[in-house]
Amino acid sequence: MSGKSRDYFGTLKSAGRTVLKEDSAGAFKQVPETPSHIKKYRKSYKHQFGCSILHPGLVDAPKPQGNWVYGRKTDQSDKVGELFRQQPQGIRELINEINEQKYASHIKEPLGTMPTRNYNWPDEAKSDGFAFGQKIPPSEYSAKEVVFPPDAERDEEKIRLMYLKSHGNFEAGEQKNREYNWKINPNDYRFGKKEEREQEQVKKILQHELTQNQYPKTTIISKNQEDWKNYNEDPLGKPKNQAQLNLRMPQIFGEMKKR
Repeated sequence: MSGKSRDYFGTLKSAGRTVLKEDSAGAFKQVPETPSHIKKYRKSYKHQFGCSILHPGLVDAPKPQGNWVYGRKTDQSDKVGELFRQQPQGIRELINEINEQKYASHIKEPLGTMPTRNYNWPDEAKSDGFAFGQKIPPSEYSAKEVVFPPDAERDEEKIRLMYLKSHGNFEAGEQKNREYNWKINPNDYRFGKKEEREQEQVKKILQHELTQNQYPKTTIISKNQEDWKNYNEDPLGKPKNQAQLNLRMPQIFGEMKKR
């Protein structure tokens, strides 16, 4: 040991209040401020209150003189009222009608009436029941016979199975066959469990005296015994009854004192 003490807690802040001491000249030591050309990059500049915070590149930028407004000035457009009043009125409306009469669309297609083409139709076209085009005689085959001809030759079974595998071309009502190697005949066999159905159910309901010995008889027991069974045993899917709803229990808890 060299005899020198070592401070193991140099990073801890000292307790108490720090008081500045005067130097030999009698003045206090002041902390130097951040230069103005660097202050705009500090966080303390962004955390100021009561002033506008600008981008560091705009702090020392020269500003235009006068009431300068940024952006481009747009010309005034037409007002909404003038756009709705498109139809002229008075003498202007009469002048507009005279100018419109020289257009071919105004002469051949007047507003609110059918267009007039001034075609010179023959006398046959002016008769009632006249129709353009050639009349086609009715076909001897109906649409059903054209789609499904009855006398069409059917494909061979080998060709039909080929289209069945490639295009899924099943016949009407044909069952899908996956070609399983069944040990049974699936046409006659039924899968699942067979339940034994009770016969003559209506007869047994109407004549219940015939089935008295086939079913267990109803036994009438005491209600106290049934209540004890409900309170003592644990019912399935329900909480155990702790006799909270037993009306025979007193409404006041505790022991009544004798006076």
